[in-house]
Amino acid sequence: MPSTPVTQKNDEVRTAKKQGVDGKTSRKTQILVSGPYMEILIGGPYTKSNREEVTYGHTALRVVVDGTDTTYDFGRYGREWGPFDSRGEGILKVWNDFSSFIAGENAYGRQTVGFVYPLEQEEARKIHGFFTGLICSAENRKSMANAKVYRLQQNYHATSYNCTTITIDGAQQTGKQIVYNPEAHAKRQGLTFIEDMAATGQSRPVHGIFMPADLRSMLEANTVCPYTKKNIYGQKR
Repeated sequence: MPSTPVTQKNDEVRTAKKQGVDGKTSRKTQILVSGPYMEILIGGPYTKSNREEVTYGHTALRVVVDGTDTTYDFGRYGREWGPFDSRGEGILKVWNDFSSFIAGENAYGRQTVGFVYPLEQEEARKIHGFFTGLICSAENRKSMANAKVYRLQQNYHATSYNCTTITIDGAQQTGKQIVYNPEAHAKRQGLTFIEDMAATGQSRPVHGIFMPADLRSMLEANTVCPYTKKNIYGQKR
């Protein structure tokens, strides 16, 4: 017996919930993630109060497991040097309160997008293990409210060891194929023409993804390891 229109719509909604996508109805399917998960956080460009454009974005990695909520936030938070301040002290902030981290990002006037991936406990613990390994040989810096701060042994490098590359390295500890078809997305989005020219010939990760916008593009197109949920934090200034 052929399905009635009502039955067909119910089937569509059930299928959408199972796949973790929006149903073909006027209502959005709410996707709830229980248990351990990681969230790859990608901040977009923003405009400073003096109207200076900041085009390159930011990336961080959030891990929720065993009753803890930790965000690993790596960047040029110390002394800088080189052309366009492309190198600097490799500073890792380890946040124990996500709301504090995201409030700081929102204060810039940038919008952050979070790509959520459910994990097994052991997968989540492997991420913590990766960052613990970096911290073991790091120098303690003055802690912040809700965050411990470390200077890693390896310095920040704009094209080979930055917020995006360290986030990818951490996420890959889970065994999930976060990096998929990178050559289609390694466009160096966010660099100005002059910065892009300066980046030519510089060392970079094997997969070629070192810009936040390129990572976002790759995650959104990844059909082999798709995200389960996308969160939007803040408004664009």
